Order: sequence, then structure tokens, then C-alpha cells
Amino acid sequence: MLDSIGASFALDAEVSRSLRENESFEGFNKVFASRAADFILTAYPLSVVAVVHLTDHKELAVYGWKATEAALSALIIAVIVKKATLRARPHTGEPYDFWEGGNSFPSGHAAISWAMAAYSAKHFSDKKWVRWIAYPLAGLITFARVTSGHHFISDAVTGSMIGFSIGRFLVK
Repeated sequence: MLDSIGASFALDAEVSRSLRENESFEGFNKVFASRAADFILTAYPLSVVAVVHLTDHKELAVYGWKATEAALSALIIAVIVKKATLRARPHTGEPYDFWEGGNSFPSGHAAISWAMAAYSAKHFSDKKWVRWIAYPLAGLITFARVTSGHHFISDAVTGSMIGFSIGRFLVK
């Protein structure tokens, strides 16, 4: 995992800029990097819990709470690392160095989406179709964070690795 994070820094300057300046991603960004997408990412695990309590489905209740735990754990770790690294966001035009007063590294959206995807795939391991939906969706959200100019590629890769690790290995 660390080698993937390290390699992603080589893509931050030219490739990240090329992706965020590519106008063909405008429609894609309106869907996956929008306020509505932010709301869905935030509300999903808690809405599962709410629906489950109305239907009294115990297995889904456990899933909803554990998905929430994965998302919150990813968010907490991402915020701590953001506060420690202070990396400027690419769309601000600031240098992409660390300790410049920003909050770009790592991507919290990537961390949260991959934590929920990894936990969902683990929880529903007997249902192979879950991973075929969860992982690509997390990938689309992560990619949109780069193409919309909110993050550098290394921010997105690091957030993804943090989230995947939490969802797969930490949440029991």
C-alpha cells in the first residue's frame, strides 16, 4: 500500500492538473463531486440504520452501525492527518507542498467512501454483487475528487488506502 501512495506523488503535478483542467469531466463532476453526492455519502449509513429500525431487521442493523463506524473512523483519521499535514488544495492555485495551511491531504471523501465500500464487501461477502457495486462507486467518488480540482492524486490514493484499511481490517 505504501508503495502505491509513494508512486502517486509522482502524478500530482502534471497528471492532476491535466485531469482537473479537462472540461470533458464537467458533467461527471456535477454528479460525483456535488453537494448531493456529499449528502448521500454522509446519510447512507445512518439511513440504513433508520430504515432497519423501522423494519426490525437485525442483520442490516448491525451492518448500518458498522458502516457508520467505518465512515466515522475514516473521517476522524483523515481530519487528524489533514491537520498535521496542512496541504493546500489544487484548485486554490497554491503550491502543492505540505505545511502550507491547507486541508487537502488526504481526501476525506475517498477515505469515507472506501471505508464503507470495504466494510460492505466484507459484511456481505456471500453476496458477490455487493463488491461489484461498492468498489467502483468508491472509485468514481475518489476520481471525481481529483477531476473536480479538490484533491491531488496522492490525496485521493492516500484517502482510499486509509478508508480501505479501516473498512477491511479495523471494523469488526
